[in-house]
Amino acid sequence: MMAVSRTEQKPDLSFPVDPVLLHFLEGCVGCGACETSCPYYYVDPHYAPVNKAESLRGIYRKKYTVAGFLVGPLVGGWTPKKEKDWEELLDLAYHCNNCGHCYTTCTQGIDSGRMLQIVRYILNKNGRTPKYLRDVIDLEVSGAYVREEPFVNEWKSFLAEAQQADPNLQVGKKGAKVLLGLSMFDVLFARDAAVSAVKILAKAGEDYTLPERPLGLRPPLGIVAGDFTSATSVIHEVFNYVESLGSKTLALIDGGFSFPNMRFESTNLTRRVPVFEIKHFVELLAEYIKTGKVKVKKTHEEVTYHDPCQLARRSGIIEEPRVVVKAMTEHFKEAKHHGIDTLCVGGAGTLGCMTRQMYETLYKLNGKSLDSLDESTKGLFDRLEKDGLVALKRRVDDLAKANVKRVLTLCPVAEALIREGSSIYGKEMLAENLIVYVARNLE
Repeated sequence: MMAVSRTEQKPDLSFPVDPVLLHFLEGCVGCGACETSCPYYYVDPHYAPVNKAESLRGIYRKKYTVAGFLVGPLVGGWTPKKEKDWEELLDLAYHCNNCGHCYTTCTQGIDSGRMLQIVRYILNKNGRTPKYLRDVIDLEVSGAYVREEPFVNEWKSFLAEAQQADPNLQVGKKGAKVLLGLSMFDVLFARDAAVSAVKILAKAGEDYTLPERPLGLRPPLGIVAGDFTSATSVIHEVFNYVESLGSKTLALIDGGFSFPNMRFESTNLTRRVPVFEIKHFVELLAEYIKTGKVKVKKTHEEVTYHDPCQLARRSGIIEEPRVVVKAMTEHFKEAKHHGIDTLCVGGAGTLGCMTRQMYETLYKLNGKSLDSLDESTKGLFDRLEKDGLVALKRRVDDLAKANVKRVLTLCPVAEALIREGSSIYGKEMLAENLIVYVARNLE
């Protein structure tokens, strides 16, 4: 769904309410147990999950309850009316990464991140999604990332590298057991991991193929802005392609938001049960190592592993990365906060789903520049990036306490931010994708 223009018409504040969301709206007891789990609480206590989620509860009370309709503010009901109200709503909604830590620490099982996603849905319906995010969503929905020459050249360049990694590589092979479902994001910002995955699949003797074109920009980008309509159309497109090849497994290498939304939320959005499995590549990798299809060298290096929030908390993929790492070194050291208790890296400065550098690259390939953003949007962009780097410090400090030089992870955004945070805060740590680490140490 494209962003609508701001007009003088009455804003549309409706949103879908199901039994689970109703529990989130009604069940909070205000205990504050979730506060310290949120990375943005350390930027400003104003961004505590309860405070942010209250913005949606206020709209809910005013629009959907009798008491709120009749006496509004007396029962905490409110609606954004003035421009400053919308700006506050925007600020609260995007000071959340939907990392899920508030959910796992809440005594009542309330997912404030899910509620802030609904706030983004409301903002999107009223044409208030930040333009930098709206632009990349539209880029994905339009399919320009597979037509425009700069993007096409990047894809061709990647395929050439992949062919070097596996001379027997086949692209678009019908009936291949595994489809390595790479997106344009993977090719641009995790190319070393994408090429390494090809190398590992070849080493394992897997019956696999690559897609003939990237499967999405970073699918489904629309979900980041609560644009469920565009997210649904992108998922359908990916599913249709996988089914056209007849692959049994769609393997993804992105350990960020894309994975749980493709694997779990896709069915809710599309009302469609895929006829193939969706797995993260590390699940295949752990299986290959356990069965001996892939053998790795012992590195004797001290390493730790950063669990991406979306892979650990939102997807439950915790043990598989450790099977892989421990096969390579006996000197694996856990960070204090790991697994379901992992700490968020700051979510690309809450810029939606990418770092500034990633946005700049996409804009440039699309013949645009971030300089084209209006001053208000630039201000929001700069503020969110600044606050994100403050939020990042908590995780960088926590990883540094493991006292290792190398941090492995499976999210390219987390990898980039850990690298940046280590530089900013004077920590001597090297961040690297786990898939790349394995490929470099294959026997």
